[in-house]
Amino acid sequence: MRRVLDRLPEGTVAVGGGLVVNGLTAYTFITLASRDLGAEAYSPVGLLWALSFLLGPGFFQPLEQETTRVIASHPADPPRLVVGPAAIMGGSLALGLVVVALVAAPWMVDGLFAGHGVLLVGLLLVLVGLGAGHLARGMLAGLNRFGGYARYFIGDGVGRLVLVGVLGLVLTDEVAIYGLAIGGAPFLGVAAALAGRRSDGAPRPDPAAEVGPAPVAEGTVNRRGGLAALAPAMGALLVASVSTAIVLNVSPLAVELLAGPSEGHEAGRFLNALLVARVPLFFFQAVQASLLPRL
Repeated sequence: MRRVLDRLPEGTVAVGGGLVVNGLTAYTFITLASRDLGAEAYSPVGLLWALSFLLGPGFFQPLEQETTRVIASHPADPPRLVVGPAAIMGGSLALGLVVVALVAAPWMVDGLFAGHGVLLVGLLLVLVGLGAGHLARGMLAGLNRFGGYARYFIGDGVGRLVLVGVLGLVLTDEVAIYGLAIGGAPFLGVAAALAGRRSDGAPRPDPAAEVGPAPVAEGTVNRRGGLAALAPAMGALLVASVSTAIVLNVSPLAVELLAGPSEGHEAGRFLNALLVARVPLFFFQAVQASLLPRL
């Protein structure tokens, strides 16, 4: 067992531990939501959850990957030269998605969220939160700070349950409680990830030294601009990432749209089954996050 662990990329075990906590808290969350809301009311909350998986990783995972790649491949440059332009790109993506969601709000509220306008608020929150979360994770992975990367998943998962408890003290609408908890959880994940980020993690890897090509000149990002270093692959990565996210997450939305009048609970039930089926893919994130900085 020890030999297997030694062969894993550095950071895999830490990130895997964070994912275990996130998975257990996610299971607890959907169990509580299913019990408290009932099948009919749980379905629109489940659709918000599915949309967060579709839109978040679909649009922001390329940002995380490129931020990781550029920071890790330019160890002599300050991370801010990459993080600033990446934040502009991520903010632009989030703003575009928010605008589209607001334009489609009448259809989404009635067609997907069963008239619960508060779930649209949860969707807007989760779009911004996941954008910030993927940016933070990209920076931390590029800096080889996988402890902070793992804390994001812990803060997101535990924070979601904490928000359910806190919101339950001030709100009486249970759909609003669970919807806003989904929307607010990524912000708590970011806060947990960035707490103490200067002290955790090993020295930054130098891919050029490990793989063998000529070292990257100091100041490359500074001269060319962080935006220019990030942009070339973003288009292709976005197409691939969004397409993958649609294939993985569109099925609960399709079930909701195709369900008959007496089948309003089927989307939530289908989502729960889908979450269980995707457990192996969920844990692959640990390997992916720790492998990318060394490519």
